[in-house]
Parts: sequence; structure tokens; C-alpha cells
Amino acid sequence: MDAASFAIMMDSFDQLLQVFCALGIFGLLIFFILSIVKIRTGQRLNKQDAAAMQEMVMRLQQMDSRMATLEKILDAEVPEWRGNLDNAGGVYARQAG
Repeated sequence: MDAASFAIMMDSFDQLLQVFCALGIFGLLIFFILSIVKIRTGQRLNKQDAAAMQEMVMRLQQMDSRMATLEKILDAEVPEWRGNLDNAGGVYARQAG
């Protein structure tokens, strides 16, 4: 395996890791919201709260999908955008090299 193919493989792994991290963050957010609601009420969610929670989950999934789509577009159109975030102190900055 040469250096170029290894770099491509690591870049793909980087992107996959970022997607899993984003999904994990949204999953934890939903878990914490459900935990707090259950602790505060001391009972199960009523139908109205369950519907609101389901809508929130749906919106979070849509937002995650949109973020992934935007990242794919940026990767195709402006491959160095992640490096630009690194220079600006961005959250998704990846290591050079």
C-alpha cells in the first residue's frame, strides 16, 4: 500500500468517524431529553408529549441528514474546506498530513 492510497483510506475513515460522532451526539441528546422529561414527570410521557418528542427526533434526523449532505457537497466542490476550518479553529478540523 503506497502513501497516496493510505491517505485516501484515512480520509475516508475520518469522514466515517465524523458521521458516527454526529449520530452519537444526536442519540445522546435524545437520550438526555427523554431522561429529563421522565425524571421531572415521574411517569411515562402522555400522548401529546410523546408526539412532540417524536417530532423532535424526526427534525434531528432531518438535520443530521442535511448536515451529511452539505458535507458531501462541500467535499466535492471545495475539498480544502475542512482545512479552512482548521485555520479558523473549527470543530471538524482534521489533522494535516
